[in-house]
Amino acid sequence: MRILAYLILLLALPSIANAQCAPGSFGIIHNSLVQSEQTIMLGINRAGNLNTGDGCGTAATNSQNQTLMADKRTKISGVNAGSVGISYDLEGAPKKDSKGVVIGIYPQGWYDSTSQGGQWESWSAGALDNTGLEALASVSQQIGSGTATSKTTMTVKSFTVDTTSVQSVATINDRSGIPMLQVSHIYGPTTGATNKTLFQVLVTMTNISVGTLRDVRYCRTMDWDVIESSLLSDYGLGCH
Repeated sequence: MRILAYLILLLALPSIANAQCAPGSFGIIHNSLVQSEQTIMLGINRAGNLNTGDGCGTAATNSQNQTLMADKRTKISGVNAGSVGISYDLEGAPKKDSKGVVIGIYPQGWYDSTSQGGQWESWSAGALDNTGLEALASVSQQIGSGTATSKTTMTVKSFTVDTTSVQSVATINDRSGIPMLQVSHIYGPTTGATNKTLFQVLVTMTNISVGTLRDVRYCRTMDWDVIESSLLSDYGLGCH
């Protein structure tokens, strides 16, 4: 096996009701094991993408201060659908209108930054396989594994959750259906007294085919849902 690439990304900032919330289908971790120091929370699915299924959290982990409306947008005032992506424990910050005038106070609690407008946070990876064809797979909570641009399939090989980290290992097939690329994600808080509000994810891609893969790519899309008026239009994309 040949290690092709790795990438480190820094991310700052009630009951089980469906198959997406079954034991072993997701993991929720915090920036600290000490409850009083827990200010950042991540929710990771088996395939390594963020945003747990709706209702997967508990009273202690749900971001409970946004209302999910009929058009799937949210208004910060009530209880949301219970999905955890990247959440921040907000200590009653002032709420301002579009002109910057304080109009109230946000209730203390968890506020999620990626799951409320639409759960489009995703990753994709692929390469030119041994026959020269493009083989690409992607996954997001919004539509599951695969999008209109995917040209092959992804399979989760293993998923491990402990108190401080989550590891997902998935394989991507070539265009003939043979595994060619293994992608590992390891999420966890950074170390050191000055990095208590940072998470990192180590992404490692390994060639598991019998030949040489060319034009190997990894992309990550972040669908930020932090502005009430534009929950479906803020996103960022990075490819390597």
